[in-house]
Amino acid sequence: MNIEMVIAGRKEPVATTAPDAASADAARLLSDKRIGLLVVCDAGGAIVGVLSERDIVRGLSDHGAGLSRKKVADLMTGDVLTCSPGDSVIQILEIMSERRIRHVPVVEDGNLVGMVSIRDLMQHMLKHDAARIKDMMMSIYEKSGAYPWA
Repeated sequence: MNIEMVIAGRKEPVATTAPDAASADAARLLSDKRIGLLVVCDAGGAIVGVLSERDIVRGLSDHGAGLSRKKVADLMTGDVLTCSPGDSVIQILEIMSERRIRHVPVVEDGNLVGMVSIRDLMQHMLKHDAARIKDMMMSIYEKSGAYPWA
């Protein structure tokens, strides 16, 4: 099971913003689209960062009312983890868990081709691999001696 399977069929482009965009405009875009992360791209389309809800909350804590005068570049996270369509869903879930992140841009040949969230990956696994997940959970329960029906 790979990332390409998760993003297949999606038609809506990934939400992006520019580093010089106003932070208030970026926050409004997150709210209007009901998403948790914007990919920050330079004029050439290269990914230079991401702006998440957490970045905005951190910015509010650091800058208070001055947050509205900040640019996206002042708040964004610059160290961006990306994945490729051929990457394993399990591998990306493990990395997301280790790094405590919820969204990963999908890049192919240097181009942004999609976005996956931890929710997307879990829903895909539950839909397409429910039997294996059930077997794994039962194995864990049996080894621990704790059964959900006990």
